[in-house]
Amino acid sequence: MSQRGMFVSAKEAAQVMGVTPPTVVAWTKSGFVPSVQVGKRRRIPRKQFYAWVRQFLDLPHQTNEANEQDTA
Repeated sequence: MSQRGMFVSAKEAAQVMGVTPPTVVAWTKSGFVPSVQVGKRRRIPRKQFYAWVRQFLDLPHQTNEANEQDTA
C-alpha cells in the first residue's frame, strides 16, 4: 500500500464525519481524532481513523470495513 493510501486526508475524514476539513485539522491537533506527526504535518492513519469512527459512532464492525475498503 502506498503511503498515500495509508492515510486519510482531512477532506475525506470531514466527509465521513459530516464536518469541514478545518474542523478535522483542529480535532487532530487537539488529539480528538487519532493522528501521527510526519515531519511538520499531522497525518490520520486510515485503519486507526475507521476504527475510531466505528467506536465514535458505535457502529457494527463489518459495516465500516466495507466502507474502508471502498475508499482504499
